[in-house]
Amino acid sequence: FDNKVKKALVAVSAVGPGLFLIGYNIGTGSITTMGMAGAQYGMTLLWALILSGVFTYILMVAFGHLTLVTGKTALHNFKNQIPWVGNILAIYIMIALIMGELLALIGIMGIVSELIQE
Repeated sequence: FDNKVKKALVAVSAVGPGLFLIGYNIGTGSITTMGMAGAQYGMTLLWALILSGVFTYILMVAFGHLTLVTGKTALHNFKNQIPWVGNILAIYIMIALIMGELLALIGIMGIVSELIQE
């Protein structure tokens, strides 16, 4: 029994980070937005969904390889490998991430308030 638990924990630890990244990239805002767009526009926006999926896959694989090869995050590599652009890019990425998270939170609160009013 103990050996099976260890194998299960190893499997979860190998797959877990990838599932977290996929969930982080998709998110609740994407699911609700895609559902609403599908209800309003049908299949006419399928090209945008496919394009988004392709770019998300490419970026996840590229940054995953970069992290595996260097052992450091993409942001750390930008700052150290391109010092004249890296600091500006790092600040820009941090501001964009913070703004994105705040806007996602505002969107979730909007959905919750709409559900409460119904």
